[in-house]
Parts: sequence; structure tokens; C-alpha cells
Amino acid sequence: YPMAALPLRVAQPRSLRLIDDAVLNRTQIGLIASKFAEKEEPGPDDIYRYGTVGTIVRHFKGPDGVLNMIVQGNERFRVVEILGSEPYITARIEPAPEPWEMSIEVEAMRRNIKEIFAKIAELRQDMPDELAQMIQNIDEPRQLTYAAATYMRMDMGDAQHLLEMEGLSNKMLFLLQLLNKELEVLQLGQKIQTQARSEMEKMQ
Repeated sequence: YPMAALPLRVAQPRSLRLIDDAVLNRTQIGLIASKFAEKEEPGPDDIYRYGTVGTIVRHFKGPDGVLNMIVQGNERFRVVEILGSEPYITARIEPAPEPWEMSIEVEAMRRNIKEIFAKIAELRQDMPDELAQMIQNIDEPRQLTYAAATYMRMDMGDAQHLLEMEGLSNKMLFLLQLLNKELEVLQLGQKIQTQARSEMEKMQ
């Protein structure tokens, strides 16, 4: 997502070639999702048409040949035309900026996102305290929306829909719906665990 940093592992030969070329030429790359997670080498028809321009911040190759890197998302873009697929997919793109204005509605949703994310963080044992605190420290609504979405459990269709949506308030409302659903699932899971533990103790 724009304004979000993400660790990525790259193993595809063509993707390794792309990263090598980008690092050598000091250029940015286009990050775009595949519609089919199981496809090892998605073709031009298998990818979405909206993505994020990214800067490779750090990279190092592990002993297994897999490239580990941290990428900083910059701005959203739209694919205008696929130019080729060798040695990797290239395309002509155009920026898709997201202008927004502060409003009472945006401020209310910003507070709600922080509040619900904090509750989710408490219930998720796999989420580091530092990450939860980082989200609480972000005040810019658009950055907060994308940062919270980055560390949210959601399927690819929802993640892509969030990126493609126009209007910050629409994005924030959609994210709040997903956050509320996740919170309900986690709370129910905790309740079930407590009940199961209580039943086990009774049996013992």
C-alpha cells in the first residue's frame, strides 16, 4: 500500500532479475497483486490493474537464494497498457493520486480505526506490542488507513478493493467494517476457548 513499508521475500527468477535491474539503475518498481495466489508466474492477464509504486529500501540474499527486502510504498498507480512479459512484466502506467480533505467524519473514523485496532492487537498473540503502538502513533488519516490495512487479516479481494476505492472516507469506512468483523471473530474465538477450558476443568 502507499505510505506503508513491507518486508518481502522474492524467489521467482524473473522477479530477481527485476530487482537486480531496479537496484542497478536506482529505479522504483511497480508492486501489483496477482489474482491467483497459486500461480507461480502470473501472466499479464492474471494481475490486477491498480498497484503501488515502491522503493527498495534494503535488500539481501539469503543462503537459500531467496532475496529478502524491505519496500516502501509511495503512490498508487493504474496500468494503462501492458508492454511485455519478458524478462519480466513491463507496463505503461499513470499515477492515481488520492486527494483528500480533513472533515469531522474523517476524524471520527480515524479515532475508531485506532480504537478497534488496539482491541484487535490485545487479542492477537502474534502481533508485537511495538506494531500496535506504531499504529497508535500515526495521526495522518490516509497513512493510518493503509498501515492498519497492511497488518490486518483480509483476503486479497478485499485488500485490492481497498486500494482501488476512490475517496478516503469510503476507504476508512470499508476498513472499519473489516476491522469490526475481525474483532467479532477474535472475541468469539476467545469466548469459545474459555468455555472449552471450563468444560475440560469440570471433566477433570
